[in-house]
Amino acid sequence: MPNNPNCPTHAAYPWQTKTFAARNHIEEQTARKRYSQTGSYFGIVPEKLANGRLAWPNVVATKRGAITVDETAFASNGDAA
Repeated sequence: MPNNPNCPTHAAYPWQTKTFAARNHIEEQTARKRYSQTGSYFGIVPEKLANGRLAWPNVVATKRGAITVDETAFASNGDAA
């Protein structure tokens, strides 16, 4: 699969499992296990890439459902925007 920035995978599913887990305050293995058991992480369905890795959308799981993440909330200095 060519590295095409116009591909929906790059825009809609930008996070690897490591980033998704960090943003949701869980371990990577927790997201993988839940995905393997139910096909999603509490309603958040990742896209499986050709190389077998999972690409996750930029959302955070909450009790009321998924919330889209504003990347400015995760400033590099650790302060909320």
